[in-house]
Amino acid sequence: MFDFFHRLLQQNIEQEQQTNELESLNRLTENYANEAMHQAENAANFAEDCSTNFFDNNMFGGGFGDNGMF
Repeated sequence: MFDFFHRLLQQNIEQEQQTNELESLNRLTENYANEAMHQAENAANFAEDCSTNFFDNNMFGGGFGDNGMF
């Protein structure tokens, strides 16, 4: 009977350790996903800024001389 309870306790401890490891891995994955979304947002903002600056400088004058279209 003692062996049975000892095995149950051991299994419980092992399952708790696995649960803790999975929770830790889940938090790490979530942090990486949040960082990736943040970097994607930064890249999109940078692309938008570059596009805006390109059209402002090339379509409406500015840059090297007044060679803009308008």
